[in-house]
Amino acid sequence: LRCLYIPPISNSLSHKLTTPSRQRSLPWRLQQPNCLADTAGEHWRISWFDASNQMQNLQHSLSQEIMGKLMNHWKERFKGKTALVTGAGSGIGKSIAQRLHLEGAKVVGFDIDGSGLKELSDELDSRFSSQVGDVTKESDVEDLVSHTQECFGGLDLAFNVAGGNRSGYIPDLGIEDWDFVVDLCLKSVFLCIKHQSRQMLSGCGGAIVNIASVNARVPMHAGSAYTVAKSGVEMLTKNAALELANDNIRVNAVLPGLVETPLTRRHFDNPLALETFIARIPQGRPAQPPEIAGPALFLASNDASYINGSSLIVDGAWAVSGYPDMRSFRGPIKWNG
Repeated sequence: LRCLYIPPISNSLSHKLTTPSRQRSLPWRLQQPNCLADTAGEHWRISWFDASNQMQNLQHSLSQEIMGKLMNHWKERFKGKTALVTGAGSGIGKSIAQRLHLEGAKVVGFDIDGSGLKELSDELDSRFSSQVGDVTKESDVEDLVSHTQECFGGLDLAFNVAGGNRSGYIPDLGIEDWDFVVDLCLKSVFLCIKHQSRQMLSGCGGAIVNIASVNARVPMHAGSAYTVAKSGVEMLTKNAALELANDNIRVNAVLPGLVETPLTRRHFDNPLALETFIARIPQGRPAQPPEIAGPALFLASNDASYINGSSLIVDGAWAVSGYPDMRSFRGPIKWNG
């Protein structure tokens, strides 16, 4: 089956891209040749400027048939498995939790945002449990793993997604902001791997997937804390894989590019920032959370049984084109002595 995942388009993003200025300046095109049917030689092209209607209609007409076939194949991929997802209240973490549940797993979602978890609990059935807490506090992480064991009897899969950022040029960046970002993006992953692996060591092993960022490889203006933390996540992933491989625990990372989530909302609300980012993404658009969830679940699946200590870049070819110069909307360094 040859098919294309067509991501949902938020109303806010579609609105921004239908203005004449966006049409002139943004090269948003989605091209997919010879796909979704056996009509060899037929090609179709959809402009992202009128994607709000055309793509949603296409999704509606094709999703039941195509996604139905895929889900019939995948719906039991994680049946009998227990998964833990941090940052499950929104964005990538929420999408991972939904997809795991759809594919048969028992899922525990963890987030500091109780309202986001409640929405997810209302959506899913008894194979989902949630817990509110702080991934930067070891006692909360330890309680989370214990809760997972008590609810579902073990831990097979773990997805460490929680993260955030506070921007600032190095001369301007306060130590509180540095500590906040490094603790949330790096220390939390260490704490999670520590306690997740302890539980997996008492069982039959498992798989851990850490959500890092393309900024693990590429620096950005006013983002030193974030880029350093995400680089640390990538190396921590490799070190964990080295230490835990002999005990049947695989550890891998996903490095997303720009993804439309609540945490990146400020970029989408700023036309100059959005245009700057999109201009450097060869695929011509940001990702939607389900497009990160899919690769993450692949790394946790048996299809990736010999993939360990690896980093999967999921960025629409952004990393090969270079990171944008963000000074145009970040402004200059403020510190003047």
